[in-house]
Amino acid sequence: KCSHGGIIDLTSHQSPVGGINKDKTSASHGHLHSTAAEVATNATVQLLEDIRVSVGDSSFLRLMGITRSSVLCFVIDTTGGMSDVIKEAKRVASSIIDSTQGTANEPSDYILVAFNSSTARTRMALRAVPASSYIFVFADAPAKDSYLMSTVTALIESTRSVVNFMLTNPIVSRRRRSYGAEYVSRELAQASGGLAIEVAAASLPQATNVIVDSTTSALATLLQATRNPGKADDFSFVVDTSVQNMIMYITGSSLSFTLQNPS
Repeated sequence: KCSHGGIIDLTSHQSPVGGINKDKTSASHGHLHSTAAEVATNATVQLLEDIRVSVGDSSFLRLMGITRSSVLCFVIDTTGGMSDVIKEAKRVASSIIDSTQGTANEPSDYILVAFNSSTARTRMALRAVPASSYIFVFADAPAKDSYLMSTVTALIESTRSVVNFMLTNPIVSRRRRSYGAEYVSRELAQASGGLAIEVAAASLPQATNVIVDSTTSALATLLQATRNPGKADDFSFVVDTSVQNMIMYITGSSLSFTLQNPS
């Protein structure tokens, strides 16, 4: 075991003489502290440079958190009756590719996950994507296998990914829900900082604007809140001059709200 060094360390005079104490320049090897710090700094720079050369600039900047190049993952129900939804997902993906190519908003990768099972779809996607990805689940009904909730929530927390649900047959899906199933998608979305949107298939193109908005490199969430239906409440958030193109999403049924600017 290394000696700490210093006057009260009785082992510091035994071989190897000195100690690892770097608290003060008055330590037995204090005159070497600056040199050691410089060597450590240069070694760190060299290590980071080796990583950059190995993985490339884009992946390196993403690793360091310097750029927000997102990964977009589309999770699509491939069962019958979803052809229009699949077509819309293709349109959105093509639009994002064309409009962001070569810009700071260009996603670093695109991932497609096909499924025909409820919550397992989200678990599958979270295991397939890298950290800090944006996942969009297209389905005609909310998840019913709620026993996977804790597993999926843990994956959301560990990957720091955002999950959004696009449920395209809200009327039918409400009839088919088992007890508690209606909250699964909503709770998973909330846990990740995403949205659970119930929308008629004909209105899906308007709802998918959320996907386009998520690709901006300067995206910041000012407020996210969830309340049970029928409970009125007030929410406040600060907007300063650094905020541009503010977008507000309010989801639910029978909505009534008022926006006020106190200034």
